[in-house]
Amino acid sequence: MHKRLTFGVLTAECYRDYIAEMICGILAQSDRANCNVIVLSTKNNFQEPVSPHVAHEADLLRLIALPDFDGFIYDRNAFARGSIQK
Repeated sequence: MHKRLTFGVLTAECYRDYIAEMICGILAQSDRANCNVIVLSTKNNFQEPVSPHVAHEADLLRLIALPDFDGFIYDRNAFARGSIQK
């Protein structure tokens, strides 16, 4: 039996409807393709004046180098910092 492929989905602000719908679509397609999907997102804290999740966006990108993933889907427009988007 072969190993199931595992893909990561990097996004931010999973609470937004359009991002949640996108993730649902990715999960449905991965199920049909017999793949595992792990959704990785930043933590939002709306009680603070500036949400600290912006400072941690780059930390998610470090996970790309892990050997546990066979690929990634990167939702570039979901990230707030232009340097991260590049």
